[in-house]
Amino acid sequence: MQRLPNELWASVFAFFDLSDLTIVSQVAAHWRAVAFDQPLFWRDIGIDSLSQGYLYWSKLRIDAGFDRPLALTVIIYDVDDNDRSTVTRELFPIIASCIGRVRRLDVLVPGDLFATLCDALTLPAPLLEDFCLDLSPGGRRGLLLPTGIFNASPGVLRRVSLDTITLPGGCIPAFTTVTSLRLAVADDEWYEFPPHIFDIFPSTRDLYLYGGGVCCPRPLPRATLDRFARLDFLDIGYPESENIVIFLGLPSGEIHEIVASHSDPRTVRAALAQLDSEGGIHVTFVADQEDVRVVFQSATTGRARAFTETAADFERGCYNAAFIIGEPGIAERIVSLRVPSSLWSTIHLGVPADNHISFLILEMDETNGQLPSAPLQCPKLCTLIVEAKESIVTTMEQLFTLSAAVTENDLEIHRVVV
Repeated sequence: MQRLPNELWASVFAFFDLSDLTIVSQVAAHWRAVAFDQPLFWRDIGIDSLSQGYLYWSKLRIDAGFDRPLALTVIIYDVDDNDRSTVTRELFPIIASCIGRVRRLDVLVPGDLFATLCDALTLPAPLLEDFCLDLSPGGRRGLLLPTGIFNASPGVLRRVSLDTITLPGGCIPAFTTVTSLRLAVADDEWYEFPPHIFDIFPSTRDLYLYGGGVCCPRPLPRATLDRFARLDFLDIGYPESENIVIFLGLPSGEIHEIVASHSDPRTVRAALAQLDSEGGIHVTFVADQEDVRVVFQSATTGRARAFTETAADFERGCYNAAFIIGEPGIAERIVSLRVPSSLWSTIHLGVPADNHISFLILEMDETNGQLPSAPLQCPKLCTLIVEAKESIVTTMEQLFTLSAAVTENDLEIHRVVV
């Protein structure tokens, strides 16, 4: 068997999952060498246990990659006194040993371990592109990020996510290249919008803000306001009415796309007021098993405001961001509507009969293949598109029945298989 070329063995081992590779690596020295050389074995390392055996295999996998780039994820929620010694003497040294070749680093540990973790995080990380640090376990607050993180040298870092961490007042050289930033605190915690955020992250174009709420100090520096207004994308996730601070307290009107979670009616109205006041609006509903997103996009500028809710909030009789479709000033501006079949029975109730919708797309996301039967009248409709996956079959007779339920006009009907 050893006469077979390594390339053939590698092709066979490529069909194995990580557990299989671990098993076959213990059969023979030759198999061990081939198994250890598989990218699946060394490229993506996850550590979520402090057992000696788990840490042993984690170190083997890291060493098997030699100097090749890898991704490292460390998730430790709770530690007792014995675990604390293991973290300090074994886990954090593992991070330090490979941080120079890590491309993606995700670390979730209790906040009281942060001071020790900083010994590893202040080492050079020249290949790091994606960094996530979550110190929420344990409930510690006010943990200050060191300005010398990653040896205080700019590299290729593009995405940063920080949870339950306080930003320092000065510049962080390693973060000057970051284009996507996520800042989060606990759901029951308020925090002040950091006035120096763009001094630390001068290249940021996409910003994600989550927590219990945010307040804006007065006055914010003009440079901060100007940089905020030039963001390409903003995602905010505060409870209900807290999101309105972003639309009324910060210059968010020129941001191309904003997504807000769990917004109350006042916030929805404030957000849509930022779209141009006269042009048409495209409305899109996107649904998955957990969430529903409603997207309002200006037909003239392309600027979009989206609202995400849990799927349960779209049950009939519950509040959801679709309510504004029927409000004066919005209803007559909607020129196109895209809706999944699973939401049709809820959405059609809020669409006024005198709407101006001329373009309707029905996305068949239910496997029964049945087109909606509830009427959604669109008196100015010109085009009806039904999109379905290959496994969902709709007949022309069903399409004609649907068209009669939405308008009396002669329609351009398209059936699209995706």
